[in-house]
Amino acid sequence: MMKKILLLILLIPGLLYSQNKLFYVETNAGVSTTVNYEDEVVDIVDMSVTYENNDKFMGSLSVGTYIPMGDYSLIDVQLSLSYPYILSGRVGVGSYYGEREQIAIILGVRPYPLTGYVQLNIRPNTGLHFTVCGEIGTGSDISLGTRSIFNFGLRYPIKGKG
Repeated sequence: MMKKILLLILLIPGLLYSQNKLFYVETNAGVSTTVNYEDEVVDIVDMSVTYENNDKFMGSLSVGTYIPMGDYSLIDVQLSLSYPYILSGRVGVGSYYGEREQIAIILGVRPYPLTGYVQLNIRPNTGLHFTVCGEIGTGSDISLGTRSIFNFGLRYPIKGKG
């Protein structure tokens, strides 16, 4: 329970008090590869579901903000409801590329389950953003057995105040 409280304490201020309040809603679907513990199927304490096979479907619905820092750099903060991890989030830093800042590459960390990630964000002229993300975990308890996550997503920007 303390992990979840710490996650909320770390991520919510970034979501609520960002400089420019450029919010978005994102949905992702992909595959997660885990190390399995045979004696554990559903773990309510860690809010995770472990299957008998090593690959499982992963999906999430996120609310986030990206904070432009000038000179083509940004900070990205997300808070997610996801399956199978129930509550998750990510914090990353990155850079825009292109004349109209249509491509961004973000490197960061997911505190729960603990993984490092790299995300490619492509913004065509339609308003929707397409995301491709790869994550690597340790496979130990701190990563909830997660070794890798690979997903695709759609990000819908919401114009914020400010």
